Amino acid sequence: MINTKMTLKTFIFYIIILTGSISLWSQERIGVAAAVDTVTTDLTLEQEKKLVDEGYKIIQNHTIETDENGKAQMLLVDGTAFTVGPNSSVTLDSFIYNPETAEGSLTVTSKGLMRLVGGKVTKNNPAIIRTNAATVGIRGGIVFVDSEGETTEASFIYGDEMTVTPALNQDGTYVLTRNGFVVVVDDPLEDVEDVSLLTADQLLAMQESLQGSPEEEEEETEEETSEESESEESEEEESEEESSEEESEEEGDSEDESSEEESESEDESESESEENEESSEESSEESESSDSEADENSGSEDGSSEESTDSDNETEAQETDNATDSDTNQDGVETDGDTDNEPEIDESALDSSGISDNSSDVDPDQLSTATDIDTGSDIDVAAETETESAEETEAVEDVSEVAQETVQDTAQQEDTAEAAEGTPLASALAGETTDSLSADITITPSLAENASNVSIGTIDLEATEDSQITVEITGADSDKVVYNPETQEIILISGLDFEDDSTLDITVSISDELGNNQTDNFTIAVTNQNDAPSLVAVENNNLLSVNASLDDIQTNGSNISETTEIGAVVASVTVADQDGDALQYSLSGVGSENFAISSTGEITLASSLNFESQTQYTIEVTSTDGLVSMTEEITIYVVNDNEAPSLAVQDFSISEASSLNSVVATAVGNDPENTTISYSLSGGGDKFTIDNNGQITLTDSLDYESNTTYELTVFASDGFFSVPKIITVTVTDANDAPSLSSSVAFNSFLENTAVGSTIATSTFSDPESDTLSFSLSGTGSDKFSVDADGKVTLASALDYESATSYTIALEATDGVNTVTKSLLINVGDVTELSYTGSLAANSQLESINTGTVILTSSVSNGQGSLTYSISDPDNKFAINSSTGEVTLDNALDFETKTSHSFTVSVTDGSTTLSETFSVSVSDIDLSYSGSLASSSQSENISAGTVILNSSASNAEGTVTYSITDADNKFAINSSTGQVTLANALDYETKTSHTFTVSANDGTTSTSTTFTLNVSDASGLSNLVTTLANPTVAESGTRYANFNPGTAVASVSGLA
Repeated sequence: MINTKMTLKTFIFYIIILTGSISLWSQERIGVAAAVDTVTTDLTLEQEKKLVDEGYKIIQNHTIETDENGKAQMLLVDGTAFTVGPNSSVTLDSFIYNPETAEGSLTVTSKGLMRLVGGKVTKNNPAIIRTNAATVGIRGGIVFVDSEGETTEASFIYGDEMTVTPALNQDGTYVLTRNGFVVVVDDPLEDVEDVSLLTADQLLAMQESLQGSPEEEEEETEEETSEESESEESEEEESEEESSEEESEEEGDSEDESSEEESESEDESESESEENEESSEESSEESESSDSEADENSGSEDGSSEESTDSDNETEAQETDNATDSDTNQDGVETDGDTDNEPEIDESALDSSGISDNSSDVDPDQLSTATDIDTGSDIDVAAETETESAEETEAVEDVSEVAQETVQDTAQQEDTAEAAEGTPLASALAGETTDSLSADITITPSLAENASNVSIGTIDLEATEDSQITVEITGADSDKVVYNPETQEIILISGLDFEDDSTLDITVSISDELGNNQTDNFTIAVTNQNDAPSLVAVENNNLLSVNASLDDIQTNGSNISETTEIGAVVASVTVADQDGDALQYSLSGVGSENFAISSTGEITLASSLNFESQTQYTIEVTSTDGLVSMTEEITIYVVNDNEAPSLAVQDFSISEASSLNSVVATAVGNDPENTTISYSLSGGGDKFTIDNNGQITLTDSLDYESNTTYELTVFASDGFFSVPKIITVTVTDANDAPSLSSSVAFNSFLENTAVGSTIATSTFSDPESDTLSFSLSGTGSDKFSVDADGKVTLASALDYESATSYTIALEATDGVNTVTKSLLINVGDVTELSYTGSLAANSQLESINTGTVILTSSVSNGQGSLTYSISDPDNKFAINSSTGEVTLDNALDFETKTSHSFTVSVTDGSTTLSETFSVSVSDIDLSYSGSLASSSQSENISAGTVILNSSASNAEGTVTYSITDADNKFAINSSTGQVTLANALDYETKTSHTFTVSANDGTTSTSTTFTLNVSDASGLSNLVTTLANPTVAESGTRYANFNPGTAVASVSGLA
């Protein structure tokens, strides 16, 4: 039972120690080299280059580089594979991976050609590939990235999404969700514009660049066989040394002596295995690292009782190792039991281009990765050196196998718990708590001197459930660290300085309220780092011209006139490097391309400045020693100078036929200070002028035959500077206009001039002897005509009374040019017959009698006997042929026609004149008027009494009267319209009567309604009746008995 307890304690001890070691290895080593073709190197953080071959361990922050023939494929633990082409490099900036959740992130920096096949990490978070020109993100797929200088080309082969962001334009991200496209970034400042389909030739070219040559692969195979043979010999020597170490442990040597022997053994093994590849200095550094690890392991052991069980544990580890090797080989991943527990890539699973068949062209969710291969344990990356002891390797394999069996096999758990009954392990398996304090403290063996705010260790506490744990950190450097109880991490909060102290020494004390405590001392090596350069001084220069604006000068920067010559020193920086390294300088930031910096830190002007475009530059000066850099901002203020204006005006051509005062060109002046520009001009034979708007105007006619060119000098002035510009004006030949001269035959032409008479004649010529054609235009030009010789003749008779003169245009054209001459033609009056007719009235009643005078005529200037005639289509009028008097010959009738037109003509034997007149006809309507004899008649008037008298006017015929009497009381005389009483009136029957009288002249009918009131003739309206005795004596009755003759009432008021 004691041996069982000791064995389990030893087992738990190895779990604690080796699990911590595996955790530390996993933080650095993230994958292996799966395939290497010719020379490929690994640039370490210490700027050491190591040759990379198959199986080489990939470490975070290292840079994998290839030469002109080199190619390499790297496989990370999550299944991500990336292939590096010739003359290319990939820096593994950051890799985070949680195997349990398959979550994490990957960031690399790439130069040249690379291909990335995403593994588990890239399914949720895109892999980030940085280049000089762009940042490429690829999620769940395959991408080729080819970068050279400031050009990056990303080919989206397969996946969910690819993003491309220009390096200096974070807002210009381009997102692709379709495969088979190529995105090119030529300028890190500009948006992505070059997106095209990926062609088969492009893909084939990239694939061929990544394929290895068969001859090179054979050579590598031979080299690997040789290396494996050397490795086996080294491992045999290590086994012999380990055996001697075990014997010394059994003899009970002290822990310090054991640690020293192991350290010496490891030193010898490393020296023998790496003497052909690494310098003695490298071996020394690795030896120091191994010594530090050995000291820590020694300090972590609990006592000699645990040492006594090492031999048994090693025996069991060897047996377990054999089983593990067998399982691993079956799954296609070889584990070298003598060296490292490290996955070896099966080359048969790689295609010709180095892409794993498990992850190349299938859906990302179905990709196989390194962790999908069942090796009996998670894929762990081996330690940094290749000379780790076989004992540690076997222990790691034993721990992995036992841990897996413990978690996955419930039956094995029960057997283990039963076998270990009564031990602390059995209590733990049963879920019980311990009564003592136990803490597993894992501390990093070394730290870089400039590190801060990083975790340097973890504390895994095991205590009673309700215990209150106190963690205290003391020691010489305890002020540089703090403990975070929530994450159980020890955090470095203060930067380290190797030059001040090469170690970090702390003591971790853990206690609970029961008095249990644990104290551990730790010494962490501080590694020296290349310190960044430091700024010593910045010198700002002020370069001002005589025209500089003093208002623009500012402090805390260089003030440079915008007219400063290129090459002038605008500022300088002085930087020191503590390590004495040579420094290199570079400029960055918006506008930095306008400046240059020398190897001594002098900043010079590389291109012209322009105050109006940009008044200030803030550039970053970066100095680097090749590893670390320092950046300082420099401000350069651009000072405005009063600059001369610019003048833009070009040579131009102008036709000799151009019109005077036409704008032939425009000069454009621009003043940087926005001052108003004035223009002037000289030369040009005074044929041109320029105004304040820069418009050049032709002021005199040009002649190609006389002068074909003119030289003008145009000036633009802002009042301080005057800028000249000489231009040449070219005169082009044109078809010259013909010449034309015309003259009118007489000053005046009598209105009786015969048609066809010559009015004007012309003379003409054409410089090109072209045939001319003539035409006339203007008001009245239709009275004249012109022939082919330019002769103008009378086309129709003139009339002085219509127009006394005509101004017409005579036009001559050669088909291109037209010339015009104005002709004034006066008309002379000739004495002749004149007629005037006057209507008696413009309108006549239709009722006028025939013979009525309608019009009278008069004439003057008659040359003989006058004769009048009339033209009357309606045959209503007659004319006196001697006097010209027009009378009505036939009656007018408005209803037939409302107007009549006729024409009166008069002739004196030589001249005949005519004039047309129009007479309107007015309508005549019957008018009726009736008058009542009295508006009221007594009811006792006799029949025949005149009730109403009628009268009519404007009758067109005999008037006939009629009456409409509904009460049949009246009668009417149809000839006179007199109305009389026909039947007696009766007031008591009706007090008024209404009747209508109608008059009709055979054409028109009119009616009027009258009302006659009837008065009462009896006079009873004033009758008053008075009762003799209005009172009835007999009460209660409505009647009385009177004696005969008794007066009962009296009546008065009768007429």
